[in-house]
Amino acid sequence: MLENAVRLCDAKFGTLELYEGGAFQKAALHNVPQAYVAARGDAVIRPDPRGVLGRIVKTKEVVHTEDLRTTPPYLEGNPDVRAFADLAGVRTLVTVPMLREDELIGVIAIYRQEVRPFTEKQVDLVKSFARQAVIAIENTRLLNELRQ
Repeated sequence: MLENAVRLCDAKFGTLELYEGGAFQKAALHNVPQAYVAARGDAVIRPDPRGVLGRIVKTKEVVHTEDLRTTPPYLEGNPDVRAFADLAGVRTLVTVPMLREDELIGVIAIYRQEVRPFTEKQVDLVKSFARQAVIAIENTRLLNELRQ
């Protein structure tokens, strides 16, 4: 799903992160720059309330960021945001919540390394992939419960 979202939306790379206990943990990466993966790839992210992930936790709505380097967390030196912008080269991103009923279980995000906003159709496509990911995660959870 992540690979298709990146390719179909003309993005450079993408991530799927799960949300639990107030933090995000990367569950899947596609084409993420190696410098970022080496430095921060498995880091747990406690979201800054003013940043992209913090806004999603609060609103459970899509966040489309035109230029990550102009956001307050970047300008104030938040290490997670700085690493993504500086090591991975992220400029434009769209981050879509994955919701089970009204509960946030994660996000799918796609990224560009240049300032170039995504179209409404591209955002809608990522929303569709997020819904599919929720179904896949829920099916995996139910299968694991059956096995136990």
